[in-house]
Amino acid sequence: MAKGRGRNDYFYSRWMVFSTEQLMDKARFCLQNHEKRDSAMVWYTIVANRFDPKEQNPKDNDYSIGALNNLGYMYFYFYYDYQKSYSYLTKALEMSKKYGYEQNLPYIYLNMGNLFCIGKSNYAASPLNDKALAYFKKSFAEALKHKTWDVVCISINNMVSQAYSTQQIGTIEKELDQFSKAGIPQNTPLLAYSQHVARALQLTCNKHYDQALRHCDIAKSKIDDKYTSERYILSLTFIKAHIHILAGHKHEAISLLNEVQHMAEAKGMKDWLVDIYHQYSIYYKQTGDEGLYRKYRMLYLEAQDSILTESKLQTVNDMQFLDELKAADERVTEAVRRRQQQAIAMWAALGVLIVVGIMLVLLWTAYSRLRQKNRRLYEKSMDMMRRFEAEREGRKLMAAALQQAHNAQDDIISSSAEVPANVTQHSETSTKQTMVDHVTASLLMERIKGVMDNVEVITNQEFSVKRLSELVGEKYWIVSQVINDRYGNNFNAMLAEYRINEACRRLSDSEHYGQLTIEAIAQSLGFKSRSNFAATFKRITGLTPSEFKKMTETA
Repeated sequence: MAKGRGRNDYFYSRWMVFSTEQLMDKARFCLQNHEKRDSAMVWYTIVANRFDPKEQNPKDNDYSIGALNNLGYMYFYFYYDYQKSYSYLTKALEMSKKYGYEQNLPYIYLNMGNLFCIGKSNYAASPLNDKALAYFKKSFAEALKHKTWDVVCISINNMVSQAYSTQQIGTIEKELDQFSKAGIPQNTPLLAYSQHVARALQLTCNKHYDQALRHCDIAKSKIDDKYTSERYILSLTFIKAHIHILAGHKHEAISLLNEVQHMAEAKGMKDWLVDIYHQYSIYYKQTGDEGLYRKYRMLYLEAQDSILTESKLQTVNDMQFLDELKAADERVTEAVRRRQQQAIAMWAALGVLIVVGIMLVLLWTAYSRLRQKNRRLYEKSMDMMRRFEAEREGRKLMAAALQQAHNAQDDIISSSAEVPANVTQHSETSTKQTMVDHVTASLLMERIKGVMDNVEVITNQEFSVKRLSELVGEKYWIVSQVINDRYGNNFNAMLAEYRINEACRRLSDSEHYGQLTIEAIAQSLGFKSRSNFAATFKRITGLTPSEFKKMTETA
């Protein structure tokens, strides 16, 4: 505990490694050894703080609620801290109902009844007496429901004792009938004892006092509880005294009360002396013996005050330990909270890693696909460039032959001069139109391509269709028509493709153009801005200039 108050994590980490079941075994062992009850409190506290609604193992949570119930029992039975006891028991009750651990209810209700028995009133009809009996009945009903047979027997015994003590022997007839028909296994501890005690109460209710006393004597021989047999003997003797009082057997009742008194004094059971003196006072008041009534009334009050005083002194004596236990409880709670936070952080980190891993895989997949796509586009652009170069070389070889064909067509046109004057203009226009559509169009297209092959010409920013028509010696509208018909696109599109083809050649020629930036290459090709060059390059090749250049470097 001192280490706990000193915030030494070693103390807690040492015990946190034990399983919940191991700690419960340690606590049960210490509880049976009076000198080690403080240790039992520590183990129960650790187990109680391990409750987690999200726990995958329900057995551990069941142990945690059981530990809360045992703490409630120990606080009222050993430390006389009834508020703390009630707090633990109500917490155990709430958690059992909320999270579906109802198998603990018989034990919790049993301890709640015992707690209210401590405040037993002098009067039969009192709220505390009624609450004690009500909790015993709840414990009995839940024990029957869950077939917790040992609690069934203990609950019926407590109800019988409470009924005699508070002079309410007719209030548990229903429970007695259920008990007799429950079909409890014969090997259940205290079963035979409980059966005879229950039968004795039934016979008492029917005023068959002699038979009731015989069942009490039989019950005494059936006590098989090795830990608290003295208390069962006291309880049975006390019940017999009540029966004799009801039967009007004055001397027998007093004799049994004296016997119980000597037994309680010999065993140091002062709580029993309180009940005995209380019963003496009730009996002598009923018989009209005022002197003995006052005597035992005073002894009852003195015994009660003595127990209360000792309880307070014991509480003071135990305050240091209880403070230590509170500090340990808080420390264990903090340790559990830190573990939960670490677990959450670990799972969160794992989740982030998984998400990042998935994103990296997706990005890598997308990158791989993009590279494959860019590679295909690059190869397509290179094929286009090689095709342009092949066509350019082919045009050089065919230029002479095409020129001869053009000269021959000029001779044919000259021989048509004898056509009548009134149709000359019409015929000339018709003939030229025919030539544009056929032979002349082919010749003109080759001349256009020859001009377009001249890089210095097409890279001039002022180059236009009019300038092209001047260079080929033809009207610009005829040049435009031929380009549209033969090339399948307009002049601007054709010029852009020729320039981009040259751009591909330069970007892939690191030996001669490697020192130039993309912007410098764009300006040298006649583009007025890099953005316009990049957009045109992307539209024609499917790649940006930067992507194309990188592909050439890795080709």
